[in-house]
Amino acid sequence: MASARSDSDFDLKISTRRFAQSVWIEADGFVADDAYFHLAPGADTTVRLRRVPHEPQRSLRGRVHALNALTAAKIEGSS
Repeated sequence: MASARSDSDFDLKISTRRFAQSVWIEADGFVADDAYFHLAPGADTTVRLRRVPHEPQRSLRGRVHALNALTAAKIEGSS
């Protein structure tokens, strides 16, 4: 779940039921503060997504990937 920040960035809360290996975030126009981290079963973490400077402002859309996942998770959030 993504939550808008007052500075126009987003906080993305990521959680998993199973071990997630080498998690990375793909979101056009944004760069994540962290990438290629692991999450233990039942764990969660929050990653800040910063807008890329000099890029057109766009709504947050993207996917969260894990090396050992069959599919990516769609980013859902509030603006």
